[in-house]
Amino acid sequence: MTKFQLLSLVIHGIVLLFFCDLIKDETKFVQKKNMAISIVNRRGRTSNSQVLKSESKSLKGESEKRVEKVKQKEKVKSKKGIKKDNKLKKSVEKRSEKYSEFQDKNRFIHGTDGVFTAIKTDGIEFEILKEVDPNYPIVAKKMGYSGEGRVTVKFLVDLNGNVKNIKIIGGESRFGFKEEVIKALKNWKFKPIVYKGKKIQANFEKIFIFNRK
Repeated sequence: MTKFQLLSLVIHGIVLLFFCDLIKDETKFVQKKNMAISIVNRRGRTSNSQVLKSESKSLKGESEKRVEKVKQKEKVKSKKGIKKDNKLKKSVEKRSEKYSEFQDKNRFIHGTDGVFTAIKTDGIEFEILKEVDPNYPIVAKKMGYSGEGRVTVKFLVDLNGNVKNIKIIGGESRFGFKEEVIKALKNWKFKPIVYKGKKIQANFEKIFIFNRK
């Protein structure tokens, strides 16, 4: 080898060494840079976690507030419901206080003269002062009637206990049976009927059965 060739080899070797040092420095710098970035990322993660915690706290606070609002609304609704129930109870109580059996059209008729007339005598106490049984009709005896005479009658007892408005509504209409019933009822006398502290009229319905002796 010539001196020139040796010199060129030495020069190339120095250049190569210089470039190797540069590459090492660059790699070291890149590693340091990466480390710096990783540290920043770690700090960023810690700050993000703190943000998440604060957000979760705020969300919890908002949810608690919403729950409180819902509870307050339910309390208000329950109070309103209780008030309505109380109003309904009071109205029912008032109606029950105002209710009178005399206003029940199925039990009483309120006349234009202010007198109450019982449609039926169920639950009403009465007393008959004078009761006359009808006689067996003479016509039926003469005709030789052997059947059982049965007459259904309806009548009204007025405020003074007298029998009025006698109506035959069923039974034997021949041989004078109904006439004998009407004649007997005109002689009946009732004690004035009093119901709930008021003198009333009352409708009666009765069946008379005739047996020939």
